[in-house]
Amino acid sequence: MVTDAAEIHSLLEQCQQQDRAAFAELFNRYHVQVFRSAYLITRRQDAADDITQLVFVELFSAFRRFDLRRPFLPWLYRIVHNVSVDYLKRDRRGRALTPTTDAQFDTLLGPDPTPGPAEQAEQADEDDHPPPPRRGDEFSDEHRPVFRRPRGR
Repeated sequence: MVTDAAEIHSLLEQCQQQDRAAFAELFNRYHVQVFRSAYLITRRQDAADDITQLVFVELFSAFRRFDLRRPFLPWLYRIVHNVSVDYLKRDRRGRALTPTTDAQFDTLLGPDPTPGPAEQAEQADEDDHPPPPRRGDEFSDEHRPVFRRPRGR
């Protein structure tokens, strides 16, 4: 049990340094407990799924504030409770708390150092189809003034 506690502490230290692989390991260890807790609070599977995702997004951004001398699980369960209560409040008001999109994850976490096959296919597709040129970019400099509106009209 001592090695497990030391291993968890090491994992938490790595997560505090924003290590994606360590965070993935933390997710693998605790996502079931987070889901169960969210389900016990909401009694809805769809809400528990959303809350589980939101908790780990919150957890990743909150790790910098986590005191490694304190126990991790009570802190994690407090986050689950707070996110669940917020979710239920917004749900009652008719405002959905939507899970984070991939683009928002990339902004929060940075680019994935080891993209999977789906991400590689998306990137290849983006490389094959560059965005269209902005209006006027396909024309030479001498022809661009033709497309400008005269001022004062």
